[in-house]
Amino acid sequence: MPQDIVDDWRPGKIGELTAEDLISVAQLGVELVILGTGTRQVFPSARILEPLVSASLGYEIMDSPAAARTYNILASEGRNVAAAILLD
Repeated sequence: MPQDIVDDWRPGKIGELTAEDLISVAQLGVELVILGTGTRQVFPSARILEPLVSASLGYEIMDSPAAARTYNILASEGRNVAAAILLD
């Protein structure tokens, strides 16, 4: 997030992502979550994304380089956004 970095988020790559991991993201108080899924865009299942949907958060899923670029643009505009960047 623009005002904070969470560096102990558990998943390291998209195959490790669970709904429980996104519960903590949904509780950050942001309006939008950018999920970077590594070198390729990979869409998690609806079950995994459920915490974001339940919290009525906007979210975008893209490869991690695109997620970083998009996050930087939105943060520079003063948007309340979080980036969850996973690596391969």
